Amino acid sequence: MQESTRKSESIMLMNVISMLAVVYLHSNNCFWTFSTDRYWKSANIIEAGLYFAVPCFFMITGANLLDYRQRYDTKTFLIKRAKKTVFPYIFWSFIGIGFNICMHNLQWNNVTIKYVITGLVNGGSIVTTYWFFMPLYAAYLAIPLFSAVEKEKRKSVYVYISVVGFLLNVLIPFAAKFTDWVPYNPGFRLFVNMSYLFYVVVGWLLHTQEIKRKDRIVIYIFAILGLFTNMIGTYFFSMRDGTVNKTFNGYNDVPCILYAIGVFVLIKQIAPKIMDVKWIRAIVVFLNKYTFGVYLLHWSVLKAVIRLTRVNEVSLIWRLLSPIGIVAVCVAIIWVIRKIPVLKHVVP
Repeated sequence: MQESTRKSESIMLMNVISMLAVVYLHSNNCFWTFSTDRYWKSANIIEAGLYFAVPCFFMITGANLLDYRQRYDTKTFLIKRAKKTVFPYIFWSFIGIGFNICMHNLQWNNVTIKYVITGLVNGGSIVTTYWFFMPLYAAYLAIPLFSAVEKEKRKSVYVYISVVGFLLNVLIPFAAKFTDWVPYNPGFRLFVNMSYLFYVVVGWLLHTQEIKRKDRIVIYIFAILGLFTNMIGTYFFSMRDGTVNKTFNGYNDVPCILYAIGVFVLIKQIAPKIMDVKWIRAIVVFLNKYTFGVYLLHWSVLKAVIRLTRVNEVSLIWRLLSPIGIVAVCVAIIWVIRKIPVLKHVVP
C-alpha cells in the first residue's frame, strides 16, 4: 500500500472514531449533573475516555488542510471551507431555532434579529454542540498563515511553536492552578498557536512525520497519565466539591493534550492493520461520508428521542447503546436529504 494511501486511511479511521466519540459524549450528558450515585462514576469514566474527540478533529483539520497550497490557492481554500461548513452551519442553526420552539425550549416572541445574530456568532447558544464552529472558523482563517511557511522550514517552525506554545500556553498555566510557586503572567504567552490552533499544528506534525517506536512508547505513557489524571482528578475533586470540578477537564489543559496526542498516534499506528479487515474498512469508508452531517444533526435527534421516549438518561445501557441508534438515524436522514437537489448542499 502506498504511503499516501496509508496516511489517508488513518485519517479516515480517526475521523469516524472521533465522530462516534462525540455522539457518545453527548449521550453521556448526565456527567454534567454531579451525583454520588453509581451512574456518575461510570459517566466520568466515559467522559474521560472519549475526551480526545474534539482535539482529534482539530488535529485532523491540520493534517488535511495545512498543505492546501499544493492543491489550490487561498481564495479557493476559503470558498471551499465556506461551502463545506459556513452555509450548513447557518442553515441548521435556523432549523435549530425551529426545533427549540417545537420542543418548547424557546418562545417565538424571543426570536429577534439580535437573538439570531448573537446566536450565530456565539455558536452554542442556538444548538449547544455548535460552539465548535467558532474555533473551527478561527482555525480556517489561521491556516493560510501557517501554510505560508516554506515547506523545507515547516517542520522546524511547527516544532518550535508547538513546544514553546505548550510550555507557555498550557503547562505553566496548568501548574499555576496548584501552586503559587509557579509564576504565571497571561500576557506572556505564544498567541500564534493558542487554544485549538495548537492542535492544528500538532496534527500536521503527527500526521506527516514518522514517529520512532521508542518515541511512541513515551507518547503512550504520557497519554495514559493524561487520561487517568483527568479521570481520577475529576472524580476526587468533584466528590470533594459536590459539583463537577473542571480543574483537569479542559480541551486546552495538559491531561487532555497528552491523551489526545496519544490517541492520534495510536490510531495512526494501528490503522493499516484495522483497515486491512474488509468489513471494518467498508464500514469506515461508508461512515466517513456522513461524519460532518452526523455532527450537524445528532444533538437534535438525541434530544427528540429523549423527549419522545422519556428514557432514563442515566441508564448505562442507554448511554452505551443509544449512540449507535442516533448515528443510524442521522445517516438515514442525511441519505434522504442528499437525494433532494435543493437541499443536498446543507449536509456536505
